[in-house]
Amino acid sequence: MSERDDERPSPEQPGQSGPPQYEPGGYGEQSPYPQSPYGQGSPYGQPPYGQPPYGSTQSGSSPYSPAPYTGGPQPGQAPSVPPSTIVLAVISGLATFTGWAAPIGLVPLIMAIIALASYKSDLEKAQRLTRWGWILFAVLAAVAVLIVLLVVALVFARS
Repeated sequence: MSERDDERPSPEQPGQSGPPQYEPGGYGEQSPYPQSPYGQGSPYGQPPYGQPPYGSTQSGSSPYSPAPYTGGPQPGQAPSVPPSTIVLAVISGLATFTGWAAPIGLVPLIMAIIALASYKSDLEKAQRLTRWGWILFAVLAAVAVLIVLLVVALVFARS
């Protein structure tokens, strides 16, 4: 028996009623409540003291900090397809195959396809073809809009 058990009155002693009295103890004393069957830990999902939270790094940086910039494709890796080239191919393809805007989209579509085929070997050529494809698409679309406006104006002028 320890000294602590000697200081506490036992329930069999005369003159005491009710459950045994617990004194507030110091650090390390057992709790009068049963231990959780799921082990030690906070009920709020936080790890016990001394352990880093899940996903944290030991260097002190936040787990929510952005990843460091790696600077684009590394030597030996093929560059990624420029998104502008893909968008040009899709939009000019839709303009070509919908029928009503075939003259607008045909040449920019060919330029986008050539750019997609050559981006791995010559990225500058692909970017140049894409840039000129967008310029040509915009000029042809503007000309088409002007022609439509001119036709509408002529139709209303005759009526």
